[in-house]
Amino acid sequence: MKNSAFFKKAICIVFVLTVVVSAAIPALAGASAGFEGYSAETLTDVETSTDAETSTDAETSTDAETSTDSPETPSDTPEDDGYVAKMTIYARTKTIPILGHTWIYFENLTDGDLQVGAYTLPAGEGVAIGTFFYSRFDGIGTYYNIESYVQQKYGIGDAVSISEFITADEMEEASEIIANRNYWDPFTTCSGLPLSVWNEISDNKVITYPHPLFVKIAILLKDHDTSVPMLPADREDVYKQKGFGDDATLKEVSDMSVSGNF
Repeated sequence: MKNSAFFKKAICIVFVLTVVVSAAIPALAGASAGFEGYSAETLTDVETSTDAETSTDAETSTDAETSTDSPETPSDTPEDDGYVAKMTIYARTKTIPILGHTWIYFENLTDGDLQVGAYTLPAGEGVAIGTFFYSRFDGIGTYYNIESYVQQKYGIGDAVSISEFITADEMEEASEIIANRNYWDPFTTCSGLPLSVWNEISDNKVITYPHPLFVKIAILLKDHDTSVPMLPADREDVYKQKGFGDDATLKEVSDMSVSGNF
């Protein structure tokens, strides 16, 4: 009985905190937008100053800066540089802010297959990975490509995201975490898996309460994207994971699991 009472109190506290923080989203988003606007003005001044310089040394310096080691697109990140995939964490909320979804996505930048949890990701393709409660017909657990398949019909709404490129060793780490986290629970929700993977691999930590609303706020306060489309997934590539770790297998989901948005 004591455990039951504690659980109810914990749920109430989480609900109250969620509603309170949801009211702060417009202010936080506005602050983020204001910061970005200030940066843009500053950049304009710097560019004007740079244009005024005509020395050969200045032009050489500009050319050197253009060829940085920080890639912007997959075409700038050959496997020879150590990158094998692009990793993106997404968060979105719905009309009612306490509802939403968080998921993680990988794009294969190599000429061969990559292992992502129980899923074999072909060259040049992507895989979205998320955990669901009973909103998917095939039950609680980890799904592959629900988000990237369903987006073709419904879109992904006002999702925000951050991305970075990862090495083969980092991809292997991420794959192990995914294979061993085939569950959903009320204290980590759908955000637990993507946060676990992202924070284990990336130095750009997303430290927040594991709920889509809070994850979205944390991403909004970073240098984020609002339109990073996932590659479309075919119907036969949408799976539900069965089992854990080395024993994990995949089962194609039923039509009911892809009949609605996420």
